[in-house]
Amino acid sequence: MEKIYNNKIITIFFLIQPILDILTSLLNIPASIGILFRGAFVLYALIYCFIKGNKITYIYLAISSIYLLTNLIVHAHTIDGFSVGTQMNSLIHLTYFPVLLLFFYKYFTNIKGKLLDNKTFILNALIIGLSLVLSMATKTNLCSYEKCIMHGTTGWFNSANEYGIILVFLLSISMTYMMKSKSVLPVISYLLTNAFMILIGTKTTYIAMLFINIGYVLFYIVSCFIDKKRIKKYYKFNILFLIMGIAAIVFFPMTPLKYNIDLRAQDGIEKVVDNKTEEKIDVHISTEELNNNYQEIIVDNQGEIKDSQVKTVAFNGRDEFLAYNKDLYKKSSLFDKFFGITNQHKEYEHLTEMDLFDILIFHGIFAVILDLIVPLFLIVKIIIGLIKKMDLLFDSDVALPGMTLFVFLLVLWFAGHVLLQPAVSIYLAYLLVYLYKKVGVKE
Repeated sequence: MEKIYNNKIITIFFLIQPILDILTSLLNIPASIGILFRGAFVLYALIYCFIKGNKITYIYLAISSIYLLTNLIVHAHTIDGFSVGTQMNSLIHLTYFPVLLLFFYKYFTNIKGKLLDNKTFILNALIIGLSLVLSMATKTNLCSYEKCIMHGTTGWFNSANEYGIILVFLLSISMTYMMKSKSVLPVISYLLTNAFMILIGTKTTYIAMLFINIGYVLFYIVSCFIDKKRIKKYYKFNILFLIMGIAAIVFFPMTPLKYNIDLRAQDGIEKVVDNKTEEKIDVHISTEELNNNYQEIIVDNQGEIKDSQVKTVAFNGRDEFLAYNKDLYKKSSLFDKFFGITNQHKEYEHLTEMDLFDILIFHGIFAVILDLIVPLFLIVKIIIGLIKKMDLLFDSDVALPGMTLFVFLLVLWFAGHVLLQPAVSIYLAYLLVYLYKKVGVKE
């Protein structure tokens, strides 16, 4: 059993993640090779859950299987032109996170199941950071947004949203490891990760970078009152974290994110103007008259414009997607409310990009329960463990990953691209079990 299931295999799985995504992007492969490797690994994980599972595990897997089969069979018989392959792909994305989380929980809570060496994630950060440097040096870097209308780069990766969240995890690991090690590698990975988080140009990533850097400095200051020995031990690193946070604030006007926010704010103005204007595209008026009308509308609707700008900058249209999808959900059948409406038979096929709402609307109430029951169990256990050992709150091995978990939870609620994206959810699954082990919860 140990020859098949061991830390070396899991370490390799994490190490090849950025390599798979780089190859997929550069080679422009239609059927992602990443899906094949991640699909093989989830089968590997599922087999372990069956071998090492207990009664509760088997009940959970059985109920999940019933849900998946019912979802496929009923929708296949009730929707014209239903594609089983498309729906299976959607359901695999849904179930990837809970299966990986269950596997990591079963494996790492085993007596011999030690956590992975943090060097694994330092190497991940270095691969991602160096790929950014090389992509920019060779001018082969990709834009964060389609058609490069907005600023920001993802290096050689396809998704800004997904890699932005992965960088949040790698940043906290880099910070944790550099405070425990004399090696220069975590310092390099820390600097490269921060640089990538600034250049990627997304709000979530930038705010998370500020939150973790400055937030941990505040943790450090408070912890020094509790244990004065920490002042000499970690002050150099916290000065670096503080400088990084302050620099990100001071130089914000020069960042891709500032440009993107200004562009979104302008979109907010245009939405109000488009709604208020009485002029039609086919009506011939002079440029001067058009500009006067534009300015008059802006002056007369300042309050509405500000609200529109705030919504457009904050949600990037997700509030509109949510409103539309909520309406679809309300009009759906009772079966669809429990098993998902599946966008294959809808004219509107845009996810809200707020994970919990997308799971509810497109996969149903049962999916929400099955997806959240295991992580909620672990989160409750972690909180209970911290209440019993309050001093752990100021241990960097717990504080930084804990802050990262908080960011993950906010992102999956407000911005998505976490639970339904295997490339990201694997890090959340490991993070939960990592904290569970670090807090020292007794089984």
